[in-house]
Amino acid sequence: MVFVSDECKINFSKVKRGKELRYCIFKFINETDLVVDKIGSKKESNDESWEEFVSSLPFDECRYVVYQLPYISKTDNVNRSAFIFLRWCPSGASTKTKMISTFFQKDVIADLPGGYVQTKLQAGSLDSLNYDHILEQSLRFVTVK
Repeated sequence: MVFVSDECKINFSKVKRGKELRYCIFKFINETDLVVDKIGSKKESNDESWEEFVSSLPFDECRYVVYQLPYISKTDNVNRSAFIFLRWCPSGASTKTKMISTFFQKDVIADLPGGYVQTKLQAGSLDSLNYDHILEQSLRFVTVK
């Protein structure tokens, strides 16, 4: 069983609403307790936010991330955003950490407000965190591209 802290739930909602926060990174402590590791303000430009987010991920531990990914719709040329849940599992993380991260993902999502995330992605290297690549994967799940 996993325990998702109230701080995780509050910040998850803030990112999902898209008004205050651009992203929130969660980490495990004690293998079953999920806490907030870092939050990113929406005040920064998107490029700065993405670069800061990517540079803050560890190469030896797994993380869950919720991110409000802005884009300009190709169909109507309007600023939009895609809400994504990303599981970060770098190759430098221990097998046990990767297994815990994989095993508890469903439970974590179910414990977060709303209990549902449409876009779930996984990354394990800096190459897989290329902004255009993540955006392309995310747009597969949205209605207005």
